[in-house]
Amino acid sequence: MNQDTFNKLLRHAEPWSALPEPVWPVLWQATRIISIPKHQVVFQQKERGKGVFFIVSGLVKLSKSVPKGKDTVILLAQPGDTVGEQRLGATGYYACRAQALSDSVLATIDADWVTEAAQAYPAFGWAWCLFLLERLRELEEQLLRHRFNGSYERLGLFLKAVARQYGRQLATGEMELRLPLTHELIGEMAGVSRQRVTMIFNEWAETGIIRYSRQRILLRRPEEM
Repeated sequence: MNQDTFNKLLRHAEPWSALPEPVWPVLWQATRIISIPKHQVVFQQKERGKGVFFIVSGLVKLSKSVPKGKDTVILLAQPGDTVGEQRLGATGYYACRAQALSDSVLATIDADWVTEAAQAYPAFGWAWCLFLLERLRELEEQLLRHRFNGSYERLGLFLKAVARQYGRQLATGEMELRLPLTHELIGEMAGVSRQRVTMIFNEWAETGIIRYSRQRILLRRPEEM
């Protein structure tokens, strides 16, 4: 990947689009492009990393572990997403684990450079504040879904949220989602067991609410989920 291609990608992504024009060549100097094979860990929870990551291609799973508890998936990062932002905090380490779910290409951007740029350019610093607030809002909504809804509702809300963000709405009103989502991964995201996901999917498929395969989920009547 050359500098022009990299700049074009980030100019359409928050918070990077707020960088002033003269800084873009310097950003390239603070960036390293890396290829991550499927299943490889990008960074570990509580690892003291050196950069934040911009997803150029592929799919990356972010999960958080707690003592004596099952790992919880908190985000599926796709091209255009930025992850590892916790590294910018006072502790200097990542607050979750990142693992590639497919062969991926990432841009790792030096965290110290990002911190200095956010301090030097107020618009860029404010863009980071808005970015972090939006991510916090998304995590709060996920927590509320898990806390106040049953398994059917959690699964339906998760699928519709992912479809709105990563899928597309067809002219028929159906919502199409094309992601390599296993039942186990969906269960981790929605707070439902893998067996429960399979049972609910089969029930919804039989009644025509959804149609699904390994690479595609079609929400035919999302209002009934």
